[in-house]
Amino acid sequence: MSKQTLIYYDKIGIFHPNYKDKKGYRFYTLSQLDAFNVIAMLRELGTPLRDIKEYLENKSTYSFIELLKEKQKSG
Repeated sequence: MSKQTLIYYDKIGIFHPNYKDKKGYRFYTLSQLDAFNVIAMLRELGTPLRDIKEYLENKSTYSFIELLKEKQKSG
């Protein structure tokens, strides 16, 4: 994932760095890796960012399964 993508995801509220320093460097933690991997996988499947954001705001196994089922239906 590119630097520009991470900046954009931060801007639209999908994935925020754990810390930003005075120079603008973004720092992430290992505990954020799961969310990062989910976002990357869903994007690879072509899931729209609005759906990913909605899932991340209401994380549950059920909503994740529903998101995958919806993606499977749409091809």
